Amino acid sequence: MKEFKINKYITLKLLGIKHRETVIYVDGEVFMQCKYLLIINPQEKRIQKDIKSIDEASELLSGELERDLKPADMGITPEEEFWGHCSNLQAWVENDYNVNIIHTNLAFPLLKKLAEKGSKRAREKLREAVIEIFEKKNLIKIKFMLEEGYFYFFSWEEFKDLYRIFSDTSKICKSEISIKVIPTYLDLFQDFGGASRYYSEDKPPSYLSVDREPIKPRLKPIIPDIRKFLMKLKINYNLKNEKEEEFIIINYLLDEWDDFREPSLGAEDKAKMIIEEILSFKIFVDQRDITLKELLKKDSK
Repeated sequence: MKEFKINKYITLKLLGIKHRETVIYVDGEVFMQCKYLLIINPQEKRIQKDIKSIDEASELLSGELERDLKPADMGITPEEEFWGHCSNLQAWVENDYNVNIIHTNLAFPLLKKLAEKGSKRAREKLREAVIEIFEKKNLIKIKFMLEEGYFYFFSWEEFKDLYRIFSDTSKICKSEISIKVIPTYLDLFQDFGGASRYYSEDKPPSYLSVDREPIKPRLKPIIPDIRKFLMKLKINYNLKNEKEEEFIIINYLLDEWDDFREPSLGAEDKAKMIIEEILSFKIFVDQRDITLKELLKKDSK
């Protein structure tokens, strides 16, 4: 067994006999098995100059190297791969937990675990990174932050600040937003309501336990905020020119997806079907179900 200590919290170990794997330990506990090394062909300078983070590298390469090109295929032994992981994490720590140096799928969970174990610096960097994600309106990562409890490291007042950053339309109201994206925003408003239960004044954070009575969200009312948010957006309802594959990203909204794929349906009919389904998208906030269609009504209160 090989072992490499990054700092007082992080240790990497190369375990196994036949199938050797690199495992990350945090404060003596198994944290995560290293899945792969992101390998970039040094001859491909065309893409390297555009890469600003490991996440961008992964997106530009479409994950092809991780799936098809394994270290063993290039003659890299498990020991060499182990030292590669050690080098990456050591560089990450030495660069003050820079989330651009390693993939966020590892950086954020690792920062969260370090913060939970008492690392003040990891806690500070995690909070900074979370705020940046909210400011950049990265919807996928915001949802991940809310679902995985990254807001636990923020006070109630700070949580409300995150909510205000998310619901601020000043950066997104200047250009049109496709109606297809609106359900994602609504889903996040719902997630904010659910996450605010953590700050309930009359019950402890163990509200997540399945055997507990539901706790009412502390963040309320949300519906007026959603209506105000939607009113400030320039929503594009024109889907007639969308490519068929683009519709797949919201096919979960379609109860009659097979009908949608019917060859006799023209682009205009498909667009109408999609819009109707999107308008019927429903969320549960302020202790009630409400659809996007209802939220868009200007005379509603």
